[in-house]
Amino acid sequence: MIKKILMMLSVVLVAAFAFAGCESYKFDAISEVPDTAVITSNGGIAVQQGNYLYFINGQSDYAYTESSENYFNHKNNANKGAIVRVKLDDNGTIIDGSMVTVVPKNVMTSYTAGGFYIYGDWIYYVSPSTKASSDGTVQSSRLCIMRTKLNGTGTQELAVVDNNSFEYIVTPDSVMYYTNDGDTSTKALFRIDTTVKKGFKTSKVAEDVSSVMFPKNAYFNPDNNKVAHCVFFTKSSEDDTTNANLTYVADSKGEIKQIINESTFITQGAYTDAANSEHIYSVSLVTAAQTENGVALFYTKSNYRGGSANVSGLFSYEFTTEDYAFDAVKENKVASASLTPFAVKSATDFYFIDSTAYGLYHYTAQEGKGEEILNFGETVTSYGIAKVGNIDYLYYLSSNNLCRISLDLENPSNAETVKSGEISTSWLTPEFAAGYFVYTNSENYNLTYGIKLDSFVLGSDDTVDVMLGFKTSLDVDEAAE
Repeated sequence: MIKKILMMLSVVLVAAFAFAGCESYKFDAISEVPDTAVITSNGGIAVQQGNYLYFINGQSDYAYTESSENYFNHKNNANKGAIVRVKLDDNGTIIDGSMVTVVPKNVMTSYTAGGFYIYGDWIYYVSPSTKASSDGTVQSSRLCIMRTKLNGTGTQELAVVDNNSFEYIVTPDSVMYYTNDGDTSTKALFRIDTTVKKGFKTSKVAEDVSSVMFPKNAYFNPDNNKVAHCVFFTKSSEDDTTNANLTYVADSKGEIKQIINESTFITQGAYTDAANSEHIYSVSLVTAAQTENGVALFYTKSNYRGGSANVSGLFSYEFTTEDYAFDAVKENKVASASLTPFAVKSATDFYFIDSTAYGLYHYTAQEGKGEEILNFGETVTSYGIAKVGNIDYLYYLSSNNLCRISLDLENPSNAETVKSGEISTSWLTPEFAAGYFVYTNSENYNLTYGIKLDSFVLGSDDTVDVMLGFKTSLDVDEAAE
């Protein structure tokens, strides 16, 4: 009898410990949930959906002191790095008292172009694993891909990735990511089908992938979606005798199409002798961006005339969502140098900064070349273009200061310093959302701040630069030290 009682007690204790070690996603539903609406800033530190602004409440550590402290809604994590929501009035101003926490979990990644996404009723994000190493600390090299409903309930783990800086994108029907292929030294492209309700499975879209380019689709209209949700990637040629590589596109369902191979450019340019390797090119993906009709891909080509790589320049091509057809004759040569466009209207209308000449250029196919708008005289980092009133302004980082300059060529302005210092460059890239420049404040506990774009007046102290979220007990403790 005593033996049976001890056995039963042992089972109860094991069950208790197992229960105590499990992460619970139980959370009281938020009473007010927005209807599905147009999203204007998907995939970053902040996302606007209709009259609501969602954002990450600052940059947290990958792991707290104990693994359990990273649990969903854990009392000790103080919601640093959580996803919170505020409501906007008709003027785009945050309504006092409207802030609620939607995802009480540490959202974190080393992928600076990452962040979180909203599609349908779900918020998609990545968070450090709660699994502990032998010393009890969180395995910070592992990230979980997760989703939570807009009302804060229904949280699900979609996959665990043994990498804390893998590249990824979320589409309306999938999560696609690029990371190491198991224990091998090669990388692969993976996909998770998010249309299922549970039992998520990760499938391998392509193996031995050399590079990927995820087009960021910041704008999404669920009622009129023309966006090309896809990923471009390259692989080495299967022909060991050539220096060419292969370029593919995979749609959000994981269907692959080869768009460039060893012979795609064989009749292009000055070299047309098929017996020579002058016209064998290696393609390097530079950037890709959503356009009105699909997606624009920018890439450089290097030929191997004389046995060494010779960069032929920057090229662009615009794909439609229908068939991703590529015609080498219709590609657009932008420049003889390698440049990176940062504000893209189409494959033939975009802005770029020449880091060598320190100049800002606007390129249009009609001109056939880039027109220099201004010269910075130094290396700067562009954060993109935002309209304030009726004027387009370029916002950029210069010597750790946030500056802007008007792109109105008829009424040009001098460079204006919007914010001195404090713009963190070590985490998610700042972005424009709901009329704010949203950034991580490096001098205020890495919390999320927002500069209201239409409030800035040169030389005025009235510019609205506010902490969007809230200080946590961790921040208070740090301030007291």
